[in-house]
Amino acid sequence: MATLRALGRWDEAEQAADGLIVMRERHQGAGHPYALQARCDLALILHAAGKQLEASAAADDVVDVSVRALGPQHPVTARIRQDHATITGR
Repeated sequence: MATLRALGRWDEAEQAADGLIVMRERHQGAGHPYALQARCDLALILHAAGKQLEASAAADDVVDVSVRALGPQHPVTARIRQDHATITGR
């Protein structure tokens, strides 16, 4: 995904992120830190691709799930909150 993002191939990066999310959630569970980070990565891809409404909705959702699953003080939640601020400006 990082290579696709660096090349600006947003549609392919989005598809790769979707596939990774499905795999992580199936094997690790939706509340696992790696699954949550994959969802956050998708929100960042959407943001970079100019899909701001989708990116903001995805970022809002992943923050909520991360706080519920991992807690507000978890390091992954902290990183997701930083990415959320980048995406939403709040």
